[in-house]
Amino acid sequence: MSRVQTKYGSLYQRGKGKVWYIYFKSAKGVFKQESTSQTDLAKAKKVLEKRFREEAAQPVFNIKEKRHTFEDLAVKYCQDKNTSKNDMPYIEKLVAHFGTCNPVEIRVPQIRAFKAKLNNIKSPRTKRHLSQCTKNNTLRWLKAVLRYGAELDWYPLGKVAMIKIPVKDEVVRFRFPTWEELQNIINMSSPHLKLAIRIAVFTGMRRGEILNLKWDQIDLDEGYIYLSPQETKEQYPRWVPILPQLEPFLIAEMSKSEYVINYHGKPVKEIRKAWTNAKTDAEIEDLRFHDLRHWARRFFRQAGVKPELLKAILGHHCSKTSERYDSVFGEDFVELKQLCNEHAKHIMQKSK
Repeated sequence: MSRVQTKYGSLYQRGKGKVWYIYFKSAKGVFKQESTSQTDLAKAKKVLEKRFREEAAQPVFNIKEKRHTFEDLAVKYCQDKNTSKNDMPYIEKLVAHFGTCNPVEIRVPQIRAFKAKLNNIKSPRTKRHLSQCTKNNTLRWLKAVLRYGAELDWYPLGKVAMIKIPVKDEVVRFRFPTWEELQNIINMSSPHLKLAIRIAVFTGMRRGEILNLKWDQIDLDEGYIYLSPQETKEQYPRWVPILPQLEPFLIAEMSKSEYVINYHGKPVKEIRKAWTNAKTDAEIEDLRFHDLRHWARRFFRQAGVKPELLKAILGHHCSKTSERYDSVFGEDFVELKQLCNEHAKHIMQKSK
């Protein structure tokens, strides 16, 4: 893998044919990722410059665009982003409040009124007021939907209100499963859940990233999983290493479906019920699937992985964009696998 940075954007190679891909930011503030169909770096650079100039020449906003309501935008967002049914309650709250509004008319006073309304809403399941985390997540969805309207050129990004997410006032929850607990829950899981758990444990990928993972994103020859900006929460590309402890399980499941996590060849959209059943059978309480990501983070850190490399792999916020990507190539990638392989062997031997 190699990466080249230019004043127009960056270029990187992907796939067995080593075709150059370009990644740049358009004048509208939208990141573009495209294939150049070129294996020659000089020609690929010309394609990048041409595409950058073409995007720069495009008008930032089409004034003739018809009026859209927030409900139109929310429906479009859910269709294009394939929103999970577990996330739909957030969208439904937003549509119920802002449905007929023009997105550009949603300003600070309207958002304050919505925040006040959230404080009075009770969960239909627990009959309690919404937690601060749930309210914050609802505001994050509002922010994501409004920004998507700008990506669609329905209005300029500067026309929508800046939404500030309040700091969480709840106690931060950390739950690190033991290696024995991981083994027990894997043994009690269905086949598709077994693979999802192993991927989460040895990569730190998020649940949605795992369920949407396709085989063409996995390069076993180079030893990494590629996540495009559209597939990550932070909307930046990521390269995740494939550790020796995970590789044989991926090889065993190859070519059974387009999706890595599948049930009889069909993609799996949700694993919550399977996860709950596996926990019950393994007699494990207070463990979420997201806690596997916490375990992976601690595993990488204890193995001695560099902090900047750990941020890049997990997709955590990093102030310098170059630190996020450039550090995951070359010798660092090889060293990371060696460190993690040795630490994984130590954990397995200790648990015997």
